[in-house]
Amino acid sequence: MTGEHQDRAYGNRSETDLVAAARLDASAFSEVYHRNVQRIYAYVYRRVGSPTAAEDLTSRTFLQAFAGFGAYVDRGVPLTAWLYRIAHNVCANWLRDEPDEPVSLTTVDLPDPVAWEEDAFAAQVVAVQRVRDAIRRLSDERRSLVQLKFYDGLTNAEIAARLNRTESAIKSLMHRTMVELRRLLDVGMQVGEGA
Repeated sequence: MTGEHQDRAYGNRSETDLVAAARLDASAFSEVYHRNVQRIYAYVYRRVGSPTAAEDLTSRTFLQAFAGFGAYVDRGVPLTAWLYRIAHNVCANWLRDEPDEPVSLTTVDLPDPVAWEEDAFAAQVVAVQRVRDAIRRLSDERRSLVQLKFYDGLTNAEIAARLNRTESAIKSLMHRTMVELRRLLDVGMQVGEGA
């Protein structure tokens, strides 16, 4: 259901009005759910790589949100930032407990393109694989930051809200992450050239 259809189906309340209504009437929380379920599912799916697990973890996210909604405090950031933080924690716990499950898009291995050495497409596949390998070597925090920025397409302000940090802290961490990623790519290229 698109955002436009959601507004018609569930009313066109402002977020402030929606939060107030959901605090007074638990059934109004369904509007919070319907407005956000697709984006939370997409986020969770990108983190865990399994549709079945993503459905389960999305459900857990909204159950935790529903259970904790009375304690929700509006800090001037969108309600979705609070939901993403819950989803992030639910995924982190699941990933810690289920290490054999697919982790994210960065863990997808591509076939070895040695046979396609002269092909331009193969060169692109090799370049993508090199970037994925370098991303895998980043710390969990930096890997998550890369996912939020480049896979999820969030701005520094949105990432800051989601991770409960300042925008300048995210900008600085993003810069250091890109420097580290460049270093990992350069080291990988030197190792590959010598082989």
